[in-house]
Amino acid sequence: MTTRERLISVVICTRNRADLLAKAIASIVGQEFPRAEYEVIIVDNGSTDCTPEVVRSVQDRAEVRYIREEQIGLCIARNRGWREAGGRYIAFFDDDAIALPGWLKVVCEAFESVPDAVGVVGGPVDPIWEGVRPQWLADEIAGSLTIIDWGRSLKIIRDIRREWLAGANMAVPKAVLMEIGGFHPWLDRVGNNLLSSGDVFLQKQIIRRGYR
Repeated sequence: MTTRERLISVVICTRNRADLLAKAIASIVGQEFPRAEYEVIIVDNGSTDCTPEVVRSVQDRAEVRYIREEQIGLCIARNRGWREAGGRYIAFFDDDAIALPGWLKVVCEAFESVPDAVGVVGGPVDPIWEGVRPQWLADEIAGSLTIIDWGRSLKIIRDIRREWLAGANMAVPKAVLMEIGGFHPWLDRVGNNLLSSGDVFLQKQIIRRGYR
């Protein structure tokens, strides 16, 4: 399927988390951003719940597309999403995340403010605690739970071993994804197998190609 180019495509991969997905989508389509300039692509990775109904319920508010991917795997689903996207920039977002107001605008501004050789942009991921933060959860451990914050101002990451971007809040030009081939399909979650680091491996490939 081909679509006209938009400025940005938001790819959300999901599997049996319809309630969380509804909140994630709402946080994006409720933003002040030109409707004609973005789309939301939901990649349903084999859900058996009411995920299709959730997607249909918001399709009158924005360009929200539903894609069914039966082969289980987060990287596989992400690859399916960006390949079918019509955006110049592909923003990856998680189905349990909530986007702050202005997120779409800031993603586009980040690329356009330093357009030369920028291959990936991202930002902080703050936790939504259901209770008090555990005392044993040190900042050094929090990164493994996708809780990251390398500062709130624009910066270039110099050492990916110390600072990296999380797939819950990460955007890549589609041309760059095409150049490197996207995510490695053997990495990240596959059903109940809690693999990870598909997003970091992608960033390493982007850096090796000379991008920042």
